[in-house]
Formats: sequence, C-alpha cells, structure tokens
Amino acid sequence: MTTYIIGDIHGHLTQAQALLENVRLIDSAGSWTGGPAVLWFIGDLVDRGPDGVGVIELVMRLQSQASAVGGQVTCLLGNHEIQLLAAHRFARDAYFVNSWRRNGGMDSDMARLTPRHLTWLRSLPAMGRLGRKLMVHADATVYLNMAPTLEGVNAAFRATLNSDDADEWEDLLSDFSEHRAFASMRRGEQYLRDFLRHYGGDQIVHGHTPIQIMADVIKPTGPFFYLDKRAVNVDGGMAMGAAGFIWQIA
Repeated sequence: MTTYIIGDIHGHLTQAQALLENVRLIDSAGSWTGGPAVLWFIGDLVDRGPDGVGVIELVMRLQSQASAVGGQVTCLLGNHEIQLLAAHRFARDAYFVNSWRRNGGMDSDMARLTPRHLTWLRSLPAMGRLGRKLMVHADATVYLNMAPTLEGVNAAFRATLNSDDADEWEDLLSDFSEHRAFASMRRGEQYLRDFLRHYGGDQIVHGHTPIQIMADVIKPTGPFFYLDKRAVNVDGGMAMGAAGFIWQIA
C-alpha cells in the first residue's frame, strides 16, 4: 500500500490537483483513482490562495471516494483552518476578522462556507500517527501545551473549536503562531524528544513553515529532513509561489 503526503496547499486548488493527478491519485475531473492508497493532507488548506473552499471540497470528496474503494484520506487541522473558523464564529469581533485577513484570509472563501464545511473543519484531528511517523501540522510546541497524549490533544482542540470562549480561541491561535520549534538551537532537540515520547513514533512530519525559510531552496521538490532525519518538513511553499510536491512513501 503506497502512502502519499502533501503539505500546505493554501488555496492553490489547480496546483494541488495537478500534483495529485501526476501521481495518479485523481483523474482530470478531480475524482479518486488511487484505489487502496493512503493520502495525508498536512493542514493549511485555505488562505493566501484563490480557492480555499475548493480545496476543502476536494479533500472532503476524496475522503469519501477513497473510503468506498479501500483507500484512506486523512487531513490534519492547520492554524489557517482555525483562523478561518474563528473569523466565522466571531464575525463581529474585529480582532479575529482582521487577524484572519492579515494572514491571507479571502473574503471569497468566507462567502462560500457552508455548515457542512464548518462541521467537517471542526472534526479534523490536530495530530495522528502513520506507522512510526508522528503527523502534525506545525513545528510548534502548541500540542505539548494542550495535553500529554495524542488523544488528549485532539480532544482539547475539538473542545476549543466548539467553544464560544473567545479567550480560548485567542490563546490557541497565539500558541499556533510559533514556527521552527524543532530547529531551535537551544531547545529543538528536547522538544523533538518530548513529542516522540508523549505522542509516539520515531520521526515527526510537519508543514507550517515553508521549506524555503528553513533551507537554501527556492522551489522545493521534496521534503526537508533535519535532526538526523527524525524531523521532516513537507511544506512545499505553495504560498510563496512554488509548485509544491507530494512525498511518496513506498
């Protein structure tokens, strides 16, 4: 069974479809053709690109179609999904709306959101495991602040996303804004060990920080490995003008 991982799409639907079609996971109409393959979206489906809702609908459709033929599509919750949800829930609060727009929020996406989209977004896991790989969206310590177990982290995220407490949302978004925690010269190694000890696995896979920011690469064509390959960045930088990539794992 072949597994594929795609990083932060940020509303670039056409590019994402081209990548998925190139590895024969979808056809030209955007329907699943991957059979029993496994596909992970690492989060940040929306913002900064022209069609975030189109990306949401693509992932929702592929989840259903893949499941029907023995495949699996999993999508993690990214900080930009939370920003979108916050701007929708607290639509009269300038802090959340302005923060969402300042970070690439698209009014066209907000106008197209439906209750079905919102329910699906709130249901997304914050982290998961793929064999011995620990899958998260962000290279940030926000997860350690939430709970000491994978199940506890996902429950804590769901609780906040179903809360009307604006302070809880603000705290979560603030913590989620951290980048490059595992690349920190001072604490990165310790953070990595803490994650793997608490949540399981022997390698952490994340997006959130474009590879261009972490490495001397203008247009990444594959994942960036660091900390002796125990950490892997799969954010292909679509939001920075790159074509992105899909990491295929045999």
